[in-house]
Amino acid sequence: MIELTFTLPLLKHSSKPIPILDSEGHKVASFNRTYRKKWVEVVSNLPIPILSEGVQAFFEKKDLFGVSNREEIKVEERAFKENLFKPKWDVHYTNNQGEENTYFFQDITKIKTHGRFIYKRNGQQFTFEKNIMDGTTYIKEDGVLITEIPRLKSLPSPSYSIKYQESCPISLLEIAALHQICHLQLKD
Repeated sequence: MIELTFTLPLLKHSSKPIPILDSEGHKVASFNRTYRKKWVEVVSNLPIPILSEGVQAFFEKKDLFGVSNREEIKVEERAFKENLFKPKWDVHYTNNQGEENTYFFQDITKIKTHGRFIYKRNGQQFTFEKNIMDGTTYIKEDGVLITEIPRLKSLPSPSYSIKYQESCPISLLEIAALHQICHLQLKD
């Protein structure tokens, strides 16, 4: 079992790169939030809550970009019409061999305190279950736990640990990027 850590930025809307570190402190991969329009990023970081929250509600998209050794991931939120009832994302993943695939990620949360997301990849369906109380995210395939992401600390900025099995069909970069989408969506 491999254990990696990453710490999210203090400001939730920051586009600063987030490194994923191994147990020795070496950078394995990194990911960061991206904005489609520069003015949305600028207004989101303003200290005026009414203005920044309003812009985020109507114009902000939760997009991410991540890079590992030879892997790359780009997560893009779908258009407003498609996200009217349940938010959805397209996950563009390029593996070590250079093959690019597009997968599907959707928020199926019914109660805010029990966040649930579905990730459909190559005919397999993975469930991301977020427990708000202790901050742990569980990734399951057909009800079987394959990865656990416990929150190590909450303040000043959240820090997480990925307990990853080498037989896991999802890459570390995918897990970290999709966990960040869950974190942004649930506002925990």
